[in-house]
Amino acid sequence: MPETELKGLYSGTLLKQLSFKDSDGPGLLLLSRSAQTVPAQDDEPPLDQITLRAELFRRADTAAPWMSRWSVEDPIQCEGLDLDTGYFLDQVTATDLDHDGRAELTLASHSFCGGGVDPQQLRIGLRQGEQYYEVRGESLVEVAGDEPFGGEREDDPALASAAAPLRAHIDTVWEAIKRGPSP
Repeated sequence: MPETELKGLYSGTLLKQLSFKDSDGPGLLLLSRSAQTVPAQDDEPPLDQITLRAELFRRADTAAPWMSRWSVEDPIQCEGLDLDTGYFLDQVTATDLDHDGRAELTLASHSFCGGGVDPQQLRIGLRQGEQYYEVRGESLVEVAGDEPFGGEREDDPALASAAAPLRAHIDTVWEAIKRGPSP
């Protein structure tokens, strides 16, 4: 969709737009990123902040306006260190793995606030309608000559009851992102 039609639907920098159609009608997922400095308060220094935002829009047909269904903001703050956060854009997908006609939306992201060789924080969210499953963890850090570290993963307890294709999909996404973003 041309960016002129998207203006006003997002703030910051548009990272990805994902259009799809399922039994609920046309869908549009927009991913954006914005950066700011949070002013100093009392004895606290100013903080750098990057906010990732995902928002799902739906409409009844091509003549109807896009209406927001949900949005998720993930603000990451960091004081005086390296701050990095973003989506794994190749892992942001709309699928119908359980063949029920409703799209599952997968979002995978990373964040880092540090000053050395430390794991990144990883997050995978899979949303289908009102259902939401999440996996959080750390990237696996492999430095030549040292033992690997990090790589831990914690699944949302609700994921255990998800359909097998959804669990397998999340496992595949985890394998794709567990080493963090490519430099």
